[in-house]
Amino acid sequence: MEELRRDLKKKRMKQEQLRNIAEKVTAVPSGMPGAPISDPHRKESVYTKLLELEQEIDLEVDKLNTMESTLYRNLLKLPDMRYLHLIEGRYIECMSWDELAEHLGYSRRYTFKLHLKALDEMKKF
Repeated sequence: MEELRRDLKKKRMKQEQLRNIAEKVTAVPSGMPGAPISDPHRKESVYTKLLELEQEIDLEVDKLNTMESTLYRNLLKLPDMRYLHLIEGRYIECMSWDELAEHLGYSRRYTFKLHLKALDEMKKF
């Protein structure tokens, strides 16, 4: 899920770049340096790329939401709420092992042990 979030962030940055380019593209020609770009084909190309990227982003957001929904449904099946908090902290909130151990009130070593137990339980689903 973290990789999907990173990809989504990159695409949103690219989307912003394309929007900035689209704002500079105009159909009114100007020979002045630094003037907006006057090529109508370029304008169409920028808007096409922007639309395609927005569709990709929508699909990835849907995929991420589906994955998170499935994960939460499975987390609620866990027999121990500590497992839920551990998996949620590590994989949804992206906490480091030290942050997670502190948050849960356990040693780092016990957090690893609990993590293995949580994963074993999740394999049953």
